[in-house]
Formats: sequence, C-alpha cells, structure tokens
Amino acid sequence: MEYRRVIQEFPNGTNINLIPILTSEEEKARHQRLNDAAMDLLLAQERAHKKKQMKNAT
Repeated sequence: MEYRRVIQEFPNGTNINLIPILTSEEEKARHQRLNDAAMDLLLAQERAHKKKQMKNAT
C-alpha cells in the first residue's frame, strides 16, 4: 500500500502522518465502516441513557 506523507512542524516537535492512498472502492468501504461505527456508538449511548432513565424511575 502506498502512503502520502504529511509533515507538521510545531515549536515543541514534529508530527509525521502517513495517509494511505486508497482506491475509490476502498475509500467507500472505509467510509461505510466509519458510519457503521458511529451508528453503533450512538445506539449504545441511547441504550445506556434509556437504562439509566428506567433505573431512576423505579
């Protein structure tokens, strides 16, 4: 896999970021995985909130 190198220099140090060069299919798949993970996180937070509300109601 090829990478694009981005160098960020700051007064207290340097960051070197390697960003993968993806095909459009790989980029779409990665974006879908990110969306799925975000949805899972939001649903888990919603379930925890509802559980907390039910616990406090009793």
